[in-house]
Amino acid sequence: MRGLVSLALGAALLAGVATASSGPGRVAPGATMTAPRACHSATLLRTGRVLVAGGFRREDDYVLRAELYDPRRNRFLTTGTIREPRLCHTATLLRDGRVLLAGGSTRNWLASAELYDPKTGRFAATGRMAVARGAASATLLRDGRVLVIGGFDGGTHTTAELYDPASGVFEPTGALGTARSGHTATRLRDGRVLVTGGRGPSGAILRSAEIYDPASRTFAPAGRLTMPRHKHGAALLRSGDVLVIGGADSRDWRGRYRTTELYDPDSSTFTPAARMGEARFKLVDATAVLAGGRVLVAGGSTSVETFDPLSRSFRAVAGRLDADRFYTTATALPDGSALIAGGYGYDIQATAKAWRYRP
Repeated sequence: MRGLVSLALGAALLAGVATASSGPGRVAPGATMTAPRACHSATLLRTGRVLVAGGFRREDDYVLRAELYDPRRNRFLTTGTIREPRLCHTATLLRDGRVLLAGGSTRNWLASAELYDPKTGRFAATGRMAVARGAASATLLRDGRVLVIGGFDGGTHTTAELYDPASGVFEPTGALGTARSGHTATRLRDGRVLVTGGRGPSGAILRSAEIYDPASRTFAPAGRLTMPRHKHGAALLRSGDVLVIGGADSRDWRGRYRTTELYDPDSSTFTPAARMGEARFKLVDATAVLAGGRVLVAGGSTSVETFDPLSRSFRAVAGRLDADRFYTTATALPDGSALIAGGYGYDIQATAKAWRYRP
């Protein structure tokens, strides 16, 4: 495949044995999706259901039909068909309840975007980005617009764009100091957006971080990670700090991390935090902040872990996934549980299996 998946493949290695102690909660098999998929998106809707869209079954076999997960009935139901196949795209819940899918990849990199309307169960085309973007980030701002940052289309972008749901148009905004893809973007409590790590234009894995200020529409340096990371995860804690989780160095599969770090917006500094029980990467959609404030980490292993902000420690939950899963999704649900769905194993074959975490 000439898209994002081909960049994601590497030599398969056996995962390490978890060392985190058993903690509260359990993960168990749940309903089965209507189609196997990985590199998809899973977005919690205002109805309490989860929209699962896009992704692939195996190389060059893309999933067009989207589905809805109903947590109350623990079942998946088909919904609309996406207008264009896409994987490793962004999916953002808008303030009006619709979902914006943007960019991604198949055999080509995509600049297109589409909107899912839960009232009709259909997807409709919306504005196009100025450039194609895979492995980009998309963050809902306080004013309801969506900030799309960086990404890759054969080259890595410094550019960013703002999507206005009222007009359906993307417009340029300030540029990154460093081009990056495979990064994270987290909205802070003051409305600014923290961007961490990723892969740079030369292929180097980045330690740099930047802050986007919606008021000035510009990016500024925001300290340096304790180590270079890409394909990592990030979560905003109730304290206002950001937990940066796992990822990998330039060795990719052979360079997966157990390490995490905390970003303090007041001092604009990163400090080492607790180590996970497992080395994990491909986590951008596999971390979720639970209703109680803990952070669930589900990707890159058969085990599932939670981070407790009070003790600042990771603990493995009871139960396991069926196999190490990469580019899976973890979606926090209103009742404190979470949906873990899909992903691929070392054979690069996606699964239709899903799991439910309960505290």
